[in-house]
Amino acid sequence: MHKAQLTSGTYLITERPGQGALRWFLERAAALLCEREGPQACGMCGGCRKVKNLLHPDLHVMVPVPSSAKDPTAVLATWREAVLDNPYLLYSEWMAMLGAAGKQGNMAAAQVRTFQEKAALHAFEGHRKVFLIWLAEYLGKEGNILLKTLEEPPEGTFFFLITQRPDRVLPTIRSRCLVYRMPTLPIEDFVTEAKRYGVSEQTARAFYGITRGSIGLLRQLQNDEWEDSRHRFEQWQNALKSGDRMMLWTLADQLHAEGREGAKTRIDHWLLMLQQGLDTRQLRPYDAMTLLGILETLQEEIAQNIHIRHAFFTRSLQLMEKLSALRQARLHQFVTV
Repeated sequence: MHKAQLTSGTYLITERPGQGALRWFLERAAALLCEREGPQACGMCGGCRKVKNLLHPDLHVMVPVPSSAKDPTAVLATWREAVLDNPYLLYSEWMAMLGAAGKQGNMAAAQVRTFQEKAALHAFEGHRKVFLIWLAEYLGKEGNILLKTLEEPPEGTFFFLITQRPDRVLPTIRSRCLVYRMPTLPIEDFVTEAKRYGVSEQTARAFYGITRGSIGLLRQLQNDEWEDSRHRFEQWQNALKSGDRMMLWTLADQLHAEGREGAKTRIDHWLLMLQQGLDTRQLRPYDAMTLLGILETLQEEIAQNIHIRHAFFTRSLQLMEKLSALRQARLHQFVTV
């Protein structure tokens, strides 16, 4: 999607976490705000340099912040620094930077109104304005304030909404957008990009499948949090096999203590590990799909504000009974053959 293909309007960019939508957006924003005419950004003019540093006066950004933030616009400087360092920034990383790890972020009505007011102003430089709503799934009912503006943006005004959960974007907003789905990065491009962040070619190739081409997830998997998730995942599997309800309760308690967003990140890790187990044939397909179904259900329940400790423990007990019945059926089949 080059500049020539873009007209004033509203675009919903869907991606998997850390897939690169932010980097994609910055390339398009530079092209739109470039001082030289052409299908792509020149990379050398004042407009391009300002976009590269996220300091262009006609580039406006809105991001989710914790409810405790006294001045949501003040955190944009932190966000700019984070994105300049890592254009594959994950939501969990962002909230941790704000000292709100595990907390739920949102976009307040005051942020939305400021955005709307800026859309009505003339461009400071050139004749275009570019707006970004990063992670639009955190734009609640306050997003309805923007409906008229999103439906009919002023001439030369472009809205880009990045989302990792398009199903959670307000239907009234989603219906007003042209949708663009980020393609999966080819493995050779993935390896090249991974090297820029200090990841070896061997590691990048090994993790390409499990991350489904997400540089953001690859970076996250290199830290201690991933190893902790792996350890807990193994504990969970062992508890399910042995019927250790005390361990299941301990794991449920740990997950609850991490808060809603922290729990969602932890379950995300486990889902990736399940996929890795399937890819390497370390898990039986039926066992893996059974675990997968329970974890996806649990993920949805956590997103719906269900009590984390109770949900995890209850689903784990259900899964333990399922796996036990499956083992009994296999044993019976073996004995009768």
